[in-house]
Amino acid sequence: MSHDEALKYFKSNSGYARMKDLKQMGIHPRVLKDFISKKMVQKIKPGIYRLIDVNASEYQHFVDLCIAIPKGVICIYSALNYYGLSEYKPERIMLAVPQGCRLPKIENTDFQGFFFSPQMYFGDIEEIELDGGIFRIYSREKALVDAFRFKSRFGLERAQSALIRYTKSPHRHLGRLLVLARQCKVLQAMLPFLDEVM
Repeated sequence: MSHDEALKYFKSNSGYARMKDLKQMGIHPRVLKDFISKKMVQKIKPGIYRLIDVNASEYQHFVDLCIAIPKGVICIYSALNYYGLSEYKPERIMLAVPQGCRLPKIENTDFQGFFFSPQMYFGDIEEIELDGGIFRIYSREKALVDAFRFKSRFGLERAQSALIRYTKSPHRHLGRLLVLARQCKVLQAMLPFLDEVM
């Protein structure tokens, strides 16, 4: 298969391809090596590659992570920053995975894995579609609840600040927030701050 056909295959898959799929398409590994040497393609993790696009979204690394780790969900402050609820942007992308999930090394993307129990992992996962693919992220409410769950690690003031922004947001769903906060046992930690701003 020619370089042009290989390029077409990448583009038809939002710029991503797996080595096994390329081989099944009849694309010789040297075509991929040629693309990498010309800086047209980069390796995400062994077996997964992405077409390098100068117009890629600033959140392309979110997509990379969710393709490389199919059970990964953008969480806590990476999610809150994405939604504009926190100015704090972690140096490493915060990614939730279920307990027992193995985390591979990802090329060119620093991330911090959080192993969530089934009760904390499932639910309130949204999918965001970009030109460069889809990534999974917790809802605003779930990300806020998790910020309070991890307040001793990342600071109560940070969580409080995000909560205040949330209460002023047109996207707020306070009923859902309270349900999640109760389920995750952080309602008592949140209530004093909610009382102040409501």
